[in-house]
Amino acid sequence: MSVTRTSLGFVLVDGFSMMAFVAATEPLRIANRLLGRAAYAWTVISEDGAAVTASNGMRVLPDADMRTITHLPWLAVCSGFRFEAGRRAC
Repeated sequence: MSVTRTSLGFVLVDGFSMMAFVAATEPLRIANRLLGRAAYAWTVISEDGAAVTASNGMRVLPDADMRTITHLPWLAVCSGFRFEAGRRAC
């Protein structure tokens, strides 16, 4: 029987909800612990690789930036109520 690992990416947008981010990642961490192996792996991503500030003022240093991510089967965007205020024209 082969052991698989599920890989996920979390894109953090400035002003993201820390509560939502932690509510998504903590169950994965606990599942890994209960399983005794890394069944779930996640990558924290920001637009440019720089630290991102949550709505509660805490800063998170990402693992990667948007340009370096080539393949993740699951991707979640964590933003907050200030998303429109930080949006830039493309």
